[in-house]
Amino acid sequence: MGKEFRDLKLQLQKFEKMLAAHEDNAESIYFYRNFLRQFLRTKTTSHFVLPTIEIMTILQHEKPGVFKALKRQSKGDFQLEFITELSMNYTDAKQKIEHILNSRSA
Repeated sequence: MGKEFRDLKLQLQKFEKMLAAHEDNAESIYFYRNFLRQFLRTKTTSHFVLPTIEIMTILQHEKPGVFKALKRQSKGDFQLEFITELSMNYTDAKQKIEHILNSRSA
């Protein structure tokens, strides 16, 4: 397993811990905003892409208050504004993240 893939798995594990540790309110937005900035800087290879749509879909469904606050704060921040518009099927997003976390390589 390459370093990039290990880094991705670490980021996804951190995201899961954040979902469990932080409340669904505006006070938690700081943690998620910082996580997203760091997550988007994760290096990838030609073997995988960042599951950004999946992360945003899960955040939107599991922490709707945080997501709405994040969306409001994204005005003027092109990168954040763009990713808060991403969405897919929630079940598919969860399955893809679980698949990545349970796989041994990209």
